[in-house]
Amino acid sequence: MEHPENFITTCWTDTKFLADRILTEGEKFEWGGYSFQVFHNPVHMEEQMGLAARIDGIGFYFTADGSASNRQGHMRSSIHCYNGISTRTGLIKTARSFNEADPYICIPAHSNGFATHADTRQEFIDWAMSTTDVIISLLPPGHSEIGFNPYWTTFYPAKQAMVPGERKEVMLRIKNTASKPVSGKVWPRSHENILFPEKAINFELGPGEEGEIPIDIKVKTSCRSGTYIITTDIEFGHEFFGESTQGYIIIDE
Repeated sequence: MEHPENFITTCWTDTKFLADRILTEGEKFEWGGYSFQVFHNPVHMEEQMGLAARIDGIGFYFTADGSASNRQGHMRSSIHCYNGISTRTGLIKTARSFNEADPYICIPAHSNGFATHADTRQEFIDWAMSTTDVIISLLPPGHSEIGFNPYWTTFYPAKQAMVPGERKEVMLRIKNTASKPVSGKVWPRSHENILFPEKAINFELGPGEEGEIPIDIKVKTSCRSGTYIITTDIEFGHEFFGESTQGYIIIDE
């Protein structure tokens, strides 16, 4: 929230919030005479939060968009393969957060409030796990996350301000969610006024590792002001992804 320009899912907002206090998952706090607890609820976005509260002795769970109770009384979530969620978090982590919060009343963002019980929450977890298994079965074996999460590789910062003639470094983040090591190469691409190293950049990632590759960027002195898209061609193991990553260079003369 303090630096939305760093992340591809938020880089175009000009609104920034300075955090007075950073809360970690599971942390409890008191405010205004009420007790609260923070949970990770990544149904629509990896950074999404659920907030449990005790009000007049009743457990409430306040969530953002994504989860509701259907006409049959079953808790369900919309499935979105964007905004950085993954098959390893997404549905399963969201369903488990409801169970850990143990609420009686849930208040979502875009539908009516609904009551939950231990059996409905367990059915929600079972559904989330079986649905995730079906999704994974439809994706390429070995690297299923690449077929589900478009942000398995991102630039950091996602949006970088520069002036003609300037040189800066950005990081290319790559996630290896596979259970085996992966090696590959990266070729940065952009407009002719945005210059990168001429040679391919090699990388190696262990199982479950997220690596950061420094990318040197130079802007020609003749570059006009505007927004320039930067991308990368990536060789990931034995697969090739053309112009997979996306970031932005903002040139101001």
